[in-house]
Amino acid sequence: MKLYEITNEIKSLENLLEIEELDEKTYNDTLEILSLELKEKSGNIIKFINNFISENEVLDLEIKRLSELKKIRENKLNNLKKYITICMQNLNLKKIETAFGNLSFRKSESLEIINSDEIPSEYKTIEINEKIDKVLIKKDIKSGKIINGVSLKINMNLQIK
Repeated sequence: MKLYEITNEIKSLENLLEIEELDEKTYNDTLEILSLELKEKSGNIIKFINNFISENEVLDLEIKRLSELKKIRENKLNNLKKYITICMQNLNLKKIETAFGNLSFRKSESLEIINSDEIPSEYKTIEINEKIDKVLIKKDIKSGKIINGVSLKINMNLQIK
């Protein structure tokens, strides 16, 4: 029997007891059986959830390991590019052709900001970031203050121990 079926059976059982179509002994015996099934199914769900949690922890560690490996490889790549650039510049070479590919320089431009305070205001924009202090609002609501635009929502979070 599935968990939702057990839940429906228990609710039906309670309804039958309320309308007196079921004696108390039958109700208690049936409820005991359904409760055991409910506990067994819930236990299986806990095992399933714990398995997912464990797998997510392993995935998080693997993501971290791969991110670190990627960063190491990117650093090696950048160092190799710097190395060949220095060698080519020292030899005043603009291009090296090989069987695997060609190395050459491409001219580009980038703007370097030396002192942002000296830049005229016509080249600046002002950004304003508004942040709502949810902790303070929650504290004030709990103390009885009415604040427009918000409501305190009560959540029922499943806890597995």
